[in-house]
Amino acid sequence: MKKYISIIIIIIFFTQFIGCYSLEPISLNEINDIESIDNQSVRITLNKGEIITSQPYYHTFILRPSEYIIGVGKKYNAQGKFLESFYGKIYPYNTDSLLLSKSDKSLNVWLKSKERIKFIHGNYFDVTKEAESGIWYWNEKATNKIDQNEIKSLETDKLNIVTTSLLALGGALIVTISILSSKFKHEGSLVGNGSF
Repeated sequence: MKKYISIIIIIIFFTQFIGCYSLEPISLNEINDIESIDNQSVRITLNKGEIITSQPYYHTFILRPSEYIIGVGKKYNAQGKFLESFYGKIYPYNTDSLLLSKSDKSLNVWLKSKERIKFIHGNYFDVTKEAESGIWYWNEKATNKIDQNEIKSLETDKLNIVTTSLLALGGALIVTISILSSKFKHEGSLVGNGSF
């Protein structure tokens, strides 16, 4: 029985990482779609042919003056104990105080909930009201902006329902066949010996 449970767990794990997502173009004219790209992997093709790829929370689309910190960091409780990884945005109304470390260029953000989020240099972007509109992306080396009129196409990871369903169905079929084949034991020959 443990063997079958292991097979099911492996198939479910495999389904989550293989074939469930595919790049899907989104319309540059639909601003609401573009504003929701922060939490998705993106591939941007520029008019000049350059291709830029970015992982979730390493880019943001600024349409109007905004204020927030976006990125990937680590969350700690009030006593300094690590709680979990952080992915997302922090708005001023949730923030108690900030401290930028000059030695390692990390940013510590204390929340009103008394938790602290620490961002390492290159893993966050501080969006201010002065930031120009466009798609911004960053890493440990630089922060760059792309104007919307420079973009030829923009693709994001979208869940592919058909592929996911087929993988899940195939996995269930394999488990079912394994279980059924182990229950039927062949005793003797399936072919007669020719006598009546």
